[in-house]
Amino acid sequence: FFENKNEQIIEFTASINGTKHHILVYGLFDNSDLARAEIEKLPLKARQIKPWARTVQSINDLIK
Repeated sequence: FFENKNEQIIEFTASINGTKHHILVYGLFDNSDLARAEIEKLPLKARQIKPWARTVQSINDLIK
């Protein structure tokens, strides 16, 4: 999905409502507007899986 293999990609697994999910985090941004703008630049295949901007805190809450 990602054209630039040098970007920071973090992968982790979380259990959400008893279901195991594999999650990719693509980059860290100063604010949600910048993150959403970057989503629009992703290749079509990546946008088709409907990525969304998350706060670091919300990700931390998932993995606790």
